[in-house]
Amino acid sequence: MKRQLGVGFEVALAILGWTAVVLGLRGFLAPASATVGALAPFDVLTGAALFLVVSAGSRLFAFPLSGLVRGLPPTTALTLDAAILVAGVLSVGAPVIATGLAVLLVIDSTVRALHQRRSGRAPESHAVHGLEIARRALYTGGVAGGLLLICAASFGTQLRDADQRIWLVPAFGIAFLAAHSLVQILHAALFGQPLRPALRRAFVASAAEATLLPLGAVIVNIWDPHRPLAFALLAVTYLLVNVGFYRIARITASLRGRVRELHTLTRTAQAMAAELEVPRLVAALLRETHRALPAASSIELRLFVPPQPGTATQPTDVERYALEQGRQRLHTSTVPRHPWDGVTQLTIEDNLDAPMGAPHARLIAPINKYGEALGVLVVESRHPSPFGEHEARLVEAVAGQTASALENARLHALANVDGLTGLYCRRYFDTRLTEEIERARRFDASFCVLLLDIDNFKKLNDSLGHLAGDRALREVARRSQAQLRNVDLAARYGGEELVFILPKTSLTDAHVVAERIRDAVGAHAFADIGRITVSIGVAAFVDSSNDVPLVAASVLGRADIALYRAKSLGKDRVEVDLGPIELTPSLAPVNRRRRA
Repeated sequence: MKRQLGVGFEVALAILGWTAVVLGLRGFLAPASATVGALAPFDVLTGAALFLVVSAGSRLFAFPLSGLVRGLPPTTALTLDAAILVAGVLSVGAPVIATGLAVLLVIDSTVRALHQRRSGRAPESHAVHGLEIARRALYTGGVAGGLLLICAASFGTQLRDADQRIWLVPAFGIAFLAAHSLVQILHAALFGQPLRPALRRAFVASAAEATLLPLGAVIVNIWDPHRPLAFALLAVTYLLVNVGFYRIARITASLRGRVRELHTLTRTAQAMAAELEVPRLVAALLRETHRALPAASSIELRLFVPPQPGTATQPTDVERYALEQGRQRLHTSTVPRHPWDGVTQLTIEDNLDAPMGAPHARLIAPINKYGEALGVLVVESRHPSPFGEHEARLVEAVAGQTASALENARLHALANVDGLTGLYCRRYFDTRLTEEIERARRFDASFCVLLLDIDNFKKLNDSLGHLAGDRALREVARRSQAQLRNVDLAARYGGEELVFILPKTSLTDAHVVAERIRDAVGAHAFADIGRITVSIGVAAFVDSSNDVPLVAASVLGRADIALYRAKSLGKDRVEVDLGPIELTPSLAPVNRRRRA
């Protein structure tokens, strides 16, 4: 609905603006036309042509606003031609300058939009895009020309006074800039663009345009249609000032972009080096990328999921990790493939006709490693044309870093993750157990170990085959891990045995977790296997020696004794080792031996 209001706003203002331009031009052509001074029509037309040529020249040196103030979209361009247009109104009259400006802006807007479409930054429907180009061009020209005439009419007969015209330049220029900024802010709000950046963009643009109003006052003071040399010299000066702004802004924007790239690449490299698990790795990547691209409304990483044997995963599935603006929580889901996933090179899409709330721009970078497509990085923005050369290069570099980080994560998984169950392997478990013992000693904390064994697993393998046994082991691992916290660790201990570390957990709580795992496994029935049961032994950490390997062997041995007791008492049960500890009301472990 709001988008329809925005389109209606554009159409209405375009009609009003062009109506004002036509009426003003008709008034100028009439014998009683309100012209400045006593200029002949030929002098007015010649003078207007000179002023418009300077305005057109200044538009060739449009520069990015991000070169003046950081944080603005890099593709938001500014042209410093307001002062020369105001000078033209006060020198040769508003109707002809307003008409020329409207036509000039229609041509400029159309050329820029067509160039953008030829560069590939356009929606799929060129016909719809062509109508959009025409509407935007007529709106841009009509609004500028109409506002110029309305501002001139508001100053009335003061424009005729040659003695006061020089003092009217700042007042007239500020009124025109303020009116134009207000229209642009309303336009952005109706099309669902963020209001704060629109206000900032309008303020910075108006302030930059106002800096040349004193030069416009000098041009008005020396204007003489019969002696154009002085005007030509000041016009050249005016264009040189534009060139200076252009060069400074372009260089500043380029340097800021390079610095931002280096900071982002450094931060992403540090974040990726600190993480080897894919979810945490992706979260760090997306957050650092979002910090470097403030215009982005959402960033998502789409990783292609390879088909897994014995599972329902299809080769067309994609793991989607998304981070939206203003939210720190990462959203994960498995979705079907999208046409974006087929891109083979960096792609920038600008959609001027996007619906309300939809992204106006999208930047897609493929993630490839050794010729293999791993996924794509997609950055979306609700700002119009927010991505420039630096943003594209930055996202492309981040995609390259992502490919290397994902490869490192894959190698880490191959070395530390069991390929059948997806749990950690025995070697990684031993390392973590040692670390947990050191942590428990340092902070005087406790932890528990659970040792799980699938009941009658050998009989299942012998009767139904090892493939059925593998499926059963995978399902037990999946259901067991679902009952754990993020800080807990699950590993394959060997054969059909799984082991779990529960940090900062009492025996009572560990017993509850073990029963929850046993219930979750027992609740599932396979079509060809039937119901599977498990036995679990629970033991708590006891600081019984200064020798860490001996302590690790002790806690594992006591969990194994508890597991053996569960097996001997009929299986499908949980047993807790209580031998080396005293019982408190909460069953929390209390060390018998205390270190000096």
